[in-house]
Amino acid sequence: MGLAREYRLFQEKQIVGILKNNFWSQKGYGELRGFLMRFDGKLFGGPKTTILDIEGVKKLGHIEFKQIPRSASIHFEGQRYEWRYTDSGVKGSWVIKSDDDQANYEVESSAGTEGRITDPFLPPVVLLSGLYIHGYFLKKKVMAFFVGVLGGVLLGYALLLGYTLL
Repeated sequence: MGLAREYRLFQEKQIVGILKNNFWSQKGYGELRGFLMRFDGKLFGGPKTTILDIEGVKKLGHIEFKQIPRSASIHFEGQRYEWRYTDSGVKGSWVIKSDDDQANYEVESSAGTEGRITDPFLPPVVLLSGLYIHGYFLKKKVMAFFVGVLGGVLLGYALLLGYTLL
């Protein structure tokens, strides 16, 4: 997710998955290694997204977002996975952990849209959820920036009008 409309996942030079999204909603869908899924979140709803089968009928799990610190919990097949940004010094890198397994995403571009995932054993739903979560927080950051800029412009305009009316 995030600013890109589509993420493509490669192993070597072969495409193995895709994640598509809409910047203006919290909805997306994807496929990884033949497993199809859909993400259904509410743009202004609570901090929870439902993970569904591709038809949108069967609930596979859900994601719970936490704002401070920016992290999330992925619930899938009775297991809980914790997602968080890493302290590796590379901005935008993240990790997903369970009691038994771990996947890391190391950013390889300044925009954070290219990177490498190490995922020897995590389910495809969990890995795509990790990308979805990264995009969720990136969207929040971009939206907060633009709201701040817009607020500053409006305040400046109001002050300008206020001074000219005196």
